[in-house]
Formats: sequence, C-alpha cells, structure tokens
Amino acid sequence: MNEWADATIRRICALAPRRLLEVGAGTGILAFRLLPGLDAYTGCDISDQAIKHLQQRLLCADTSLQSRAIFARAAAHELHMVPGEKWDTVVMNSTCQYFPSEDYLADVLDAMMARVSSCGTLFVGDVRDFRLLSAFHAAVARARSTVMATASDVRELMWESMGREMELLVSPHFFETWAHRHSRVTQVLVMPKLTYCANEM
Repeated sequence: MNEWADATIRRICALAPRRLLEVGAGTGILAFRLLPGLDAYTGCDISDQAIKHLQQRLLCADTSLQSRAIFARAAAHELHMVPGEKWDTVVMNSTCQYFPSEDYLADVLDAMMARVSSCGTLFVGDVRDFRLLSAFHAAVARARSTVMATASDVRELMWESMGREMELLVSPHFFETWAHRHSRVTQVLVMPKLTYCANEM
C-alpha cells in the first residue's frame, strides 16, 4: 500500500497542482499527503462515513492545513454539488473500477472536465485494463490450481473466475474516444503503474 500510494503521489505531484479536487477521497490516503503542497484541496466521496472520518482527521491536522481543505459528500456524477468553481487538477484514483458502466464513467469524466480550469489536468488512476482481463484471470486460476491440474482445468477455472468479475475494466482506447468528443482535451497519456509489487493495476 505504501508503494501504491507513493507511486500515485509522485505522478500527481509531477503535474504541479495548486488547486486540487479529488473525486472519491476515501480514507484520505492521497489527500493528507498532497495537502501540504497545495493552496486548496477539495475532496468528495459518496460515503457519509468517509466524509466524517476525513473531517475528523482534518481537525487533528495542522491549523494551516485546515484552512486549505474542504470535504463534501457527493457521488462522482454529482460534482456540480461540490463547492468551488475551477481546479487546475481533478483527480479520480482507484474509483472507476466500482462504476456500473462505461457510460457512467464517460458522464463522470464530462463532469470532471466541467470543473477543471483551462490548461488544467484530469488524472484518472488505477484503471484496470480490459485487454489484460483474461491474462489476469488465467494467472489467478493457475495460482489456485493444484500441481496435477491440466490446462483444461485451469482454463475452466479462468472462465469461472471471469464470470464472477464485478469490477469495471476499461481499454485505453476508451479514453482516446472520449477525448475526441472534447475540443478542450489536447493530450491523453496512458501510463502503466510502475511498481515492484505485482498487482492487477
């Protein structure tokens, strides 16, 4: 988790954000690491419990940080309800895999685009790659198989595992297609997460 958080923080800090909106603030793993380097931070989350936890953590933080942060309860598609006008960086990390569909993701990206300033950046992290779905489940099936399992046995386990997949996986092409519909988007970068610990991200 530390490696995951550090890699994400490095990517976001490379964007040199000053005013940042985080969609899906969760437990504040990113928020409280980013906050000291920001002029303003707003975090939203669908969970009332998460927002209360974040507000309590903020009360225990340095007073100089307290004045720079706001937490608000809002679902990802409800960004119009989040206080503030524009941000130079809008972050959504480790969130979109829980969305119900690609259409919902596209709507959320549209909402994020409406809240980012000109020359700003949308950062969408921890997106599971649809192209690697079968390879991921094949690896899981192989790891769970006995030494005596045949290739057919592993293949059957793989298909069973894929049938139980509940998370949203997205091809990089999705983001390119979405970007073509927005004249304000000047560049799409799709980057693998480079870590020593192997995981599906």
